[in-house]
Amino acid sequence: MGIDLIGHGDLSLHWQAWRACFELALAFGWQPAGTVAPSGYAQPARWTGTYFTNDLQEVCDDDALALAAALRRAHTALMTKTRLTKEQTQAWEGMNINMVCRLADYAEKGHFAIL
Repeated sequence: MGIDLIGHGDLSLHWQAWRACFELALAFGWQPAGTVAPSGYAQPARWTGTYFTNDLQEVCDDDALALAAALRRAHTALMTKTRLTKEQTQAWEGMNINMVCRLADYAEKGHFAIL
């Protein structure tokens, strides 16, 4: 099971990879703004801002760019052998660096929807 990111072409990720990239970005300073309720959502005032459903919720431009920047910081820190915090080290465990770069490339293009 996975998710598809749509808006600038498609990017498909397994749920575990999406969550791992999310946690990695958090460890490197991303502060998620929360997603925007999908168009036609029955109770938009009750939308939680989740990134972990397949509802066609949207990630805004600023949030997507901040996600990309955090993933780039993570990549740079790993490549330059920067001393990592315990949280950052744990977030990198088992990560696929190519997936991190692919998601960063995608998010740098701006807003997208999660399906």
